Amino acid sequence: MAWRNLWRHKRRTLLTASSMAASVAVCIAMSGITAGFLEAMRVAVVDRQVGHVQVHDPDYPTTLAPSDTVADASAVLDRLRASDGVTAAAPRVHAFGMFAAGKHTATGSLLGVDPRSEAALSAMDDRVTVGGWLDDEDAVVVGYRLARDLRVQVGDSVRILSRSASGFPRQVSLPVAGIYRTTNLALDDGAVVPLAVAQDLLRLQDAIHEIVVLTDDPDTIDARLPALARAAGPSALVRPWWDIAPDVVSMLAMQGATVGLFALVIIGIAAFIIINTLLMSVYERTRELGILAAVGTRPGQIVGLVLSESFLLAVLSGLLGLAGGLLADLYLAKVGLNLAVAEGEGFQLGGVVLDPRIHAVVTADTVLIPLGALFLVGVVGGLWPALHAARLDPITAIRSE
Repeated sequence: MAWRNLWRHKRRTLLTASSMAASVAVCIAMSGITAGFLEAMRVAVVDRQVGHVQVHDPDYPTTLAPSDTVADASAVLDRLRASDGVTAAAPRVHAFGMFAAGKHTATGSLLGVDPRSEAALSAMDDRVTVGGWLDDEDAVVVGYRLARDLRVQVGDSVRILSRSASGFPRQVSLPVAGIYRTTNLALDDGAVVPLAVAQDLLRLQDAIHEIVVLTDDPDTIDARLPALARAAGPSALVRPWWDIAPDVVSMLAMQGATVGLFALVIIGIAAFIIINTLLMSVYERTRELGILAAVGTRPGQIVGLVLSESFLLAVLSGLLGLAGGLLADLYLAKVGLNLAVAEGEGFQLGGVVLDPRIHAVVTADTVLIPLGALFLVGVVGGLWPALHAARLDPITAIRSE
């Protein structure tokens, strides 16, 4: 009976279902692209730069002094790599340098890395757009922004001037092996050299500034911190990525709030539409409902009838909205949404540029929360018309036009 009542006014039912379905589809699509944006941010900042865990001298994060190093780095690295769940551990030396090529000069960051370890951790080798990645020979790969400022190409020589850990100026001249492009502005304005070259330039011997660790399961980082701290030694500072990049944590926490906000919008729109549609249906069937009450239909049965109509309308809208939302998500997941702001680059976050094309990520939450909100409204939104219908006086209702 409830299903037949819905189709007494086919046009009104279809318009109502279409409006609610469109709201659900938009909510699913927006939730998917929001999840994709946050995933791109996490990959750009955590997987490509910060890592899951970092090891420093306790004073280094505050002072950034070249002399605040992790001593006996080779032994610490061996212990970390042997720790359970560690998939990669890469040493890094950080410095600030002046670069010169011919008559052109520029300043920027200088990063010393173990080429193989860094490639396994952050895939820096895949970001070389011209030339090749570092090997065992002394060479330098430069960021595309620095290469543009110095007017250098692969094979040219670049002079690097920096200060040693004791404060004395040091210089080295290296051939350009490649030019890279990452999502890190500071890195794209600087250069990367082999770890041994950086250690010699800064007179660090076996010491380094940072060890970046990746684990096989980001969800178990917290549980593995004690073991990693023991492997790093009592004099080292071991921090998870959320302590290093709290702004990323805040942005990721927005995902649930954003999906909830979209769901709230769905609740508001769908509640208004359902209440309006069912009230009109009840008013049009006042005489019929009065007859039902007069022949013995209990108020609870009338409430159940109207709520059934509301639920069936929500089911119809939900199926249409699910189909439309998933189609939109599949398109956005494959093609993506272009959010380029300049030079083909996306949004910046703490000096990190996100990929300009964001792809949607379909998860259970991005689909089930909008649908759950719709079905909740299907019950709650139908209560008012249902209770109104149940409270009709049979005699008055039968006499109505």
